[in-house]
Amino acid sequence: MQRPRVIVSVGASADGKVALTRRQILMGTTSGELWFTTVDGRGRVRWDEDHENWDILVLVCRSTPPEYLAYLRRRSICYLVAGDDRVDLTRAITAMATELGITCVLSTAGGGLQGALLREGLIDELYVSIAPALVGGLGTPTIMDGRPLDIGEAPTPLHLLSVHTDTAGTVRLHYEVMRDSTS
Repeated sequence: MQRPRVIVSVGASADGKVALTRRQILMGTTSGELWFTTVDGRGRVRWDEDHENWDILVLVCRSTPPEYLAYLRRRSICYLVAGDDRVDLTRAITAMATELGITCVLSTAGGGLQGALLREGLIDELYVSIAPALVGGLGTPTIMDGRPLDIGEAPTPLHLLSVHTDTAGTVRLHYEVMRDSTS
């Protein structure tokens, strides 16, 4: 089975900054079932909120603290182990398809996870809502944070599918990620 389609949906200021921080969240769908998914290889997220109509799925790795895995089991929270020292996103997303039948993943996470998905070549579509505002700041997160391009590495090309604007000045862009036909 192929991996699920991965769609990223983000909001940013006109300078590409994200003023709000978010948990690392992925949402997956199967026919009729919704999964609220987070990447938590270090065992930091404590689940004290209810996500009505969503099943919780935590993506962990082999080095995730055993106490945290026991906590998830006590709370009857599903988890998938993918990777050794950190969560291997490619393996995790593929396992979401093979183990759970998930066909589409929507990521509304912050720039760190979005950047990791980008560098792993996992993003298929991108929705960006650009607010008519400037945030600025050298340390302010962007929609795609993470490691920079390697020397000689080309940016990921996008194909514009649609543009929508509203009277408040927000611009909504929808892109398809272009794949290198040689890979």
